[in-house]
Amino acid sequence: MRTVGIIGAMKCVNSWTRAGWILLPFASLVFAGCGGAGGSTSSTGGSIVAGPETFVEAIEVTTTFNGTPRILDPLNLEVNQRVQFQLVTYSGTTRTVLPTSGWRTSDAAFAFGTLGDDSGLFQAGNQVTGTTYYAGVRFNGTDYFTPYQIKPRQGVVVGRIVDGTTGTPVRGVTLEFYDAAGVRVGTVAQPFSGTFRASVPTNAAAFSVIADTMPASYRRVFSFDGLGFRTGDPGCNASLPTLGLTPVNIGDISLTPRTAAEPDLTGCS
Repeated sequence: MRTVGIIGAMKCVNSWTRAGWILLPFASLVFAGCGGAGGSTSSTGGSIVAGPETFVEAIEVTTTFNGTPRILDPLNLEVNQRVQFQLVTYSGTTRTVLPTSGWRTSDAAFAFGTLGDDSGLFQAGNQVTGTTYYAGVRFNGTDYFTPYQIKPRQGVVVGRIVDGTTGTPVRGVTLEFYDAAGVRVGTVAQPFSGTFRASVPTNAAAFSVIADTMPASYRRVFSFDGLGFRTGDPGCNASLPTLGLTPVNIGDISLTPRTAAEPDLTGCS
């Protein structure tokens, strides 16, 4: 994450897009209240320092992945879902939750959910929105935020994106989902943890990895369910199992390091 100076003390903000973390002017957002819903204006960590990899993350309150909190793409939240926004900083693989209060949302009327000022707990309402809203917090004079949307209850696909050689998670990759006609019906930005939870229509039939979100150290191919695929090739998408309203765990999607041989593209037509 890069940092820039902007108006006043609002020095740094972050947002997830298809290409990764970008910076947007926090001052351009209309937030509920000067310091957020509830009136608290800031939080301080004292001697705690937010490192260069510091993000607002959305945590699924009731579900874990292999015993650890499941970190969500907040653009994939669903109606009536309960999540907790946390400000976290990473040092290598160590994830530290920073002490915060004064959470804010750009949904000034709280039409699509409520956000706890001190807790960061977000309870989505029962209305769907295609509009992007933002949840944010100030920490030691720096503002951080993340975009979120509320989708209808629909199919859920969970899994991991991993290094095909070491099996370790690969961070920051985005998947696209398609129906049987090849029309894109959803995306999920895989967060820093390496796991993902995608909310997609139940007619989603296939997926692919978006090449320009992959680290440069990987080939533009991936392996899934024993088959090899090329990113960006419409005739080379990986098939999904039939989806319903119960989450489907598709397991690992493996990326191939450039130091390894390219897999046979057995999944391509």
